[in-house]
Amino acid sequence: MIKVQPMDENTCTEISREDSSYVQVERNKALKLFLNESVPKWKRVKLNDFKVPSYSRYEYPYFKIGAETEFCLEEISIALNDNSRVKEVVNINKSFGVGKKFTSMVEAFYNAGIMLHVPKNTQVSNVIKIDYRLDRDNPLLLDYNIILAEQSSKVTIVIDYNSENGVDSLFHNGITKIIAKADSEVNIVKLQRMQDTSYHFDSNIAIVEGDARVNWYTIEMGSFLSATDFSTYLDERGSEGTLKSLFLGDGERKLDMSYQMTHLGANSNSDIQSHGALKDKAYSIFRGNLDLKKGAKKSVGAESQTVLLLDKEVRCDALPVLLCEEDDVKANHAASAGQLEKSKLYYLMSRGLSMLEAKKLIIEGSFRPIIDQIPMVDIREIVEEEVTRRIIHG
Repeated sequence: MIKVQPMDENTCTEISREDSSYVQVERNKALKLFLNESVPKWKRVKLNDFKVPSYSRYEYPYFKIGAETEFCLEEISIALNDNSRVKEVVNINKSFGVGKKFTSMVEAFYNAGIMLHVPKNTQVSNVIKIDYRLDRDNPLLLDYNIILAEQSSKVTIVIDYNSENGVDSLFHNGITKIIAKADSEVNIVKLQRMQDTSYHFDSNIAIVEGDARVNWYTIEMGSFLSATDFSTYLDERGSEGTLKSLFLGDGERKLDMSYQMTHLGANSNSDIQSHGALKDKAYSIFRGNLDLKKGAKKSVGAESQTVLLLDKEVRCDALPVLLCEEDDVKANHAASAGQLEKSKLYYLMSRGLSMLEAKKLIIEGSFRPIIDQIPMVDIREIVEEEVTRRIIHG
């Protein structure tokens, strides 16, 4: 029997009973913010009837500790209680996230998460995989993830949010914080394929130092409502941030995507590319913000979104924004949405493909520029299988 408790002061005190005084203080600070914040309404995706879930422990084995000695990977609860390595990342004081109600919920009640520390001059050869699975015994996931890549290091990590079929009331809310030190590279893939009645909230932030790179890949294929935020701060000269996004909405799925690149260092570069497809009565909103601050001379930023509309009742909104305080920069944005070209469908069907097979082939073609850049073959295959399942089999 799963023990469920309200997300209140008593529960927060109980789950932090064995924590260090530092962790207890941090949890209590977040708890006050969580209790004082109201649940937002979000008029576009209509969060009006949303209720905060009850707390329960998360006990699925989401990562394995191997024999690797080139980096440190441990549970967040252990890392936070030995705060000497993670304090810098925990205390990032910049705006990010899908809303204070949700980020403070994670910081007060997190029940899973990892700390990954890659030492200076270390190139991690293997992809690190985190498997966050929600099921009957683990219906609530509040994950708090911290990644610290030291100078001249490199690492690739995959975080897979998936679920057991046929289980209702699954809820995920998470935070991922990254600091990429000078000349380092962090590649992070986030794959979300939870079942169709679940809720998915995900807040992400990266601080990028001189000549370092953070490359985000976000793939949204599941959940009834998915709200994600990726905020990247290019703090120093030569820093780079890229975000490649794929999404597929079907049924009455709602997707709220917010991507931000803030240029603070000179000669910094950013690129946001989002490709998606909507069918049935799905809805998506894209918010892409390029913010070039004073001092970001000779920086270059770009953002674009392309959406295929497969049915008459789908809806999508795109809100690309350019903000600029510096005159010696380049930035551009583009957004497009359109239906499948009948001539392409006719051509493919004249070659023996069914209507659904032809649609699937066109969608895969529109996703291909992003799929081909995902650095793991098995993730590319999962995306292709999910597109097939949702387009061909419904």
